[in-house]
Amino acid sequence: MVIAIGQNESHPKDFIKDEPNGAQTVLWKNTYKKFLRHLMEIYPKTHFILTTTILGHDISADKAIDEVASDFSSPLVHRFYYSRNGCGSKGHVRISEADAMSDELAFFISTFLIGVTKDV
Repeated sequence: MVIAIGQNESHPKDFIKDEPNGAQTVLWKNTYKKFLRHLMEIYPKTHFILTTTILGHDISADKAIDEVASDFSSPLVHRFYYSRNGCGSKGHVRISEADAMSDELAFFISTFLIGVTKDV
Protein backbone atom coordinates (compact mmCIF):
# COMPACT_ATOMS: atom_id res chain seq x y z
CA MET A 1 0.00 0.00 0.00
CA VAL A 2 1.44 3.34 -1.01
CA ILE A 3 0.84 6.20 1.42
CA ALA A 4 1.76 9.48 -0.26
CA ILE A 5 0.79 12.23 2.14
CA GLY A 6 2.75 15.12 3.56
CA GLN A 7 3.66 17.46 0.73
CA ASN A 8 0.43 19.48 0.88
CA GLU A 9 0.69 20.35 4.56
CA SER A 10 2.64 23.49 3.66
CA HIS A 11 -0.49 25.45 2.74
CA PRO A 12 -1.39 27.96 3.95
CA LYS A 13 1.52 27.81 6.45
CA ASP A 14 4.44 25.38 6.27
CA PHE A 15 4.31 24.42 9.96
CA ILE A 16 6.52 21.35 9.47
CA LYS A 17 9.28 23.51 7.96
CA ASP A 18 8.80 26.49 10.28
CA GLU A 19 8.46 24.52 13.52
CA PRO A 20 9.81 20.97 13.06
CA ASN A 21 9.43 20.27 16.78
CA GLY A 22 6.36 22.43 17.30
CA ALA A 23 3.05 21.21 18.69
CA GLN A 24 1.32 21.09 15.29
CA THR A 25 4.17 19.08 13.73
CA VAL A 26 4.28 16.66 16.66
CA LEU A 27 0.52 16.19 16.36
CA TRP A 28 0.88 15.60 12.60
CA LYS A 29 3.57 12.94 13.10
CA ASN A 30 1.62 11.24 15.89
CA THR A 31 -1.53 11.19 13.74
CA TYR A 32 0.43 9.71 10.83
CA LYS A 33 1.76 6.96 13.16
CA LYS A 34 -1.72 6.24 14.48
CA PHE A 35 -3.06 6.05 10.92
CA LEU A 36 -0.30 3.65 9.89
CA ARG A 37 -0.74 1.47 13.00
CA HIS A 38 -4.46 1.24 12.26
CA LEU A 39 -3.81 0.16 8.67
CA MET A 40 -1.26 -2.40 9.88
CA GLU A 41 -3.88 -3.89 12.20
CA ILE A 42 -6.40 -4.18 9.36
CA TYR A 43 -3.85 -5.45 6.82
CA PRO A 44 -1.18 -7.29 8.85
CA LYS A 45 0.57 -8.89 5.85
CA THR A 46 0.70 -5.78 3.69
CA HIS A 47 3.82 -3.84 2.77
CA PHE A 48 3.45 -0.09 3.40
CA ILE A 49 5.45 2.38 1.33
CA LEU A 50 5.69 5.83 2.90
CA THR A 51 6.47 8.55 0.38
CA THR A 52 5.62 11.99 -0.88
CA THR A 53 5.79 12.78 -4.61
CA ILE A 54 7.80 14.92 -7.00
CA LEU A 55 5.26 17.70 -6.44
CA GLY A 56 7.27 20.76 -5.38
CA HIS A 57 7.63 20.78 -1.60
CA ASP A 58 10.19 21.43 1.12
CA ILE A 59 12.31 18.52 2.35
CA SER A 60 11.00 19.07 5.89
CA ALA A 61 7.89 17.00 5.12
CA ASP A 62 10.10 14.11 4.03
CA LYS A 63 12.23 14.41 7.16
CA ALA A 64 9.07 14.22 9.28
CA ILE A 65 8.01 11.07 7.41
CA ASP A 66 11.52 9.65 7.94
CA GLU A 67 10.96 10.11 11.68
CA VAL A 68 7.58 8.38 11.47
CA ALA A 69 9.08 5.46 9.52
CA SER A 70 11.95 5.08 11.99
CA ASP A 71 9.44 4.43 14.79
CA PHE A 72 8.32 1.23 13.06
CA SER A 73 10.68 -1.73 13.20
CA SER A 74 8.52 -3.76 10.85
CA PRO A 75 10.01 -5.23 7.67
CA LEU A 76 6.68 -4.30 6.10
CA VAL A 77 7.21 -0.53 6.43
CA HIS A 78 9.35 1.04 3.71
CA ARG A 79 10.47 4.60 2.99
CA PHE A 80 10.66 5.61 -0.66
CA TYR A 81 12.05 8.71 -2.38
CA TYR A 82 11.56 9.45 -6.07
CA SER A 83 14.68 10.58 -7.93
CA ARG A 84 13.09 14.02 -8.39
CA ASN A 85 11.41 14.02 -4.98
CA GLY A 86 9.93 17.45 -4.24
CA CYS A 87 11.48 18.98 -7.38
CA GLY A 88 8.68 18.59 -9.92
CA SER A 89 5.70 20.73 -10.80
CA LYS A 90 4.47 23.20 -8.21
CA GLY A 91 0.92 22.22 -9.09
CA HIS A 92 -0.44 18.89 -10.24
CA VAL A 93 2.11 16.54 -11.74
CA ARG A 94 2.26 16.31 -15.52
CA ILE A 95 1.56 13.08 -17.40
CA SER A 96 5.26 12.62 -18.19
CA GLU A 97 6.11 13.12 -14.52
CA ALA A 98 3.45 10.64 -13.42
CA ASP A 99 4.81 8.10 -15.92
CA ALA A 100 8.33 8.49 -14.55
CA MET A 101 7.07 8.20 -10.98
CA SER A 102 5.14 5.03 -11.76
CA ASP A 103 8.23 3.46 -13.36
CA GLU A 104 10.37 4.23 -10.30
CA LEU A 105 7.75 3.02 -7.85
CA ALA A 106 7.08 -0.18 -9.82
CA PHE A 107 10.80 -0.97 -9.83
CA PHE A 108 11.03 -0.33 -6.08
CA ILE A 109 8.09 -2.63 -5.40
CA SER A 110 9.62 -5.32 -7.61
CA THR A 111 12.62 -5.47 -5.27
CA PHE A 112 10.48 -6.83 -2.43
CA LEU A 113 10.43 -10.31 -4.01
CA ILE A 114 6.99 -11.04 -2.64
CA GLY A 115 4.09 -12.94 -4.05
CA VAL A 116 0.81 -11.15 -4.47
CA THR A 117 -2.08 -12.89 -2.77
CA LYS A 118 -5.71 -12.16 -2.11
CA ASP A 119 -5.14 -12.85 1.59
CA VAL A 120 -3.62 -9.59 2.77
